[in-house]
Amino acid sequence: MRFSVFLRVLTAIFCSFEPLTEAAVVSQRVYVANDSNLGTVSVIDTRSNLAIEISENIGRSPSAFAVTPDNSRVYVANDSNPGTVSVIDTTTNTVTEISENIGRSPSAIAITPDGLRVYVANSGNPGTVSVIDTRINTATEILINIDRSPSAIVVTPDGSKVYVANAGNPGTVSVIDTTNNTAIEISENIGRSPSALAIVTVGPDDLISRVIDLIKYSPVKIQKGVRFNSN
Repeated sequence: MRFSVFLRVLTAIFCSFEPLTEAAVVSQRVYVANDSNLGTVSVIDTRSNLAIEISENIGRSPSAFAVTPDNSRVYVANDSNPGTVSVIDTTTNTVTEISENIGRSPSAIAITPDGLRVYVANSGNPGTVSVIDTRINTATEILINIDRSPSAIVVTPDGSKVYVANAGNPGTVSVIDTTNNTAIEISENIGRSPSALAIVTVGPDDLISRVIDLIKYSPVKIQKGVRFNSN
């Protein structure tokens, strides 16, 4: 679901280390999604603040980024119909595109901590979540218990669950078990049009996490968190 006709610019920053004789220098690049029908990504070198622009294999309306834990690839959700995901090799800035089993209007994206899977929230109707295997860059699509307009997605720190905010009315949150990619749905005490998610770890040694559903387009409130054991 698109709430604005304005240009949206989102960024992803990754770091790499260049070995020197006596020290290591951090090299950073900023990836900028230029949200337009033409679809491009700009890459800024933070040392010189000079930018280049990538257009080949970038789909229409890039709207969200996810960077692999090893900084080797940037995954770009292209919020179009049909939807696509672009994969940027950060060493060469070359791009490949994934289209099969990507749903309509992918608008949010997240990577598991081990870097093996990318979860993409497709906010078109019907709402779906695509799961990309990063080893071969092929996708499958989850349809069951994903509600209308999935608009935000987050992975738990242990990688065992994925939470999806479905921005319908009434709103729901889908919970995906990453071991088998099955989903259940939470509706009780979820407000209208949930549009953002955050995970909080309670205590340094406590493996219980809470998902806080931030409510938009309704009176500001934070619903009671959903608790689960990570074992």
